[in-house]
Amino acid sequence: MKKNRLSIKAVISLILSLILLCMPAMAFSMNRNYVVNVRAEDKNNFSESQ
Repeated sequence: MKKNRLSIKAVISLILSLILLCMPAMAFSMNRNYVVNVRAEDKNNFSESQ
């Protein structure tokens, strides 16, 4: 009986650990649609100054 309880607690612990590890990956994949592309460009055009 005691061994059965330990195995149930171990399974529940593993399931909760997997959920916690998968949450950031799921959040990243769900949030991918809202990512904004940002580009930096130089205002100085070096080809004109040469």
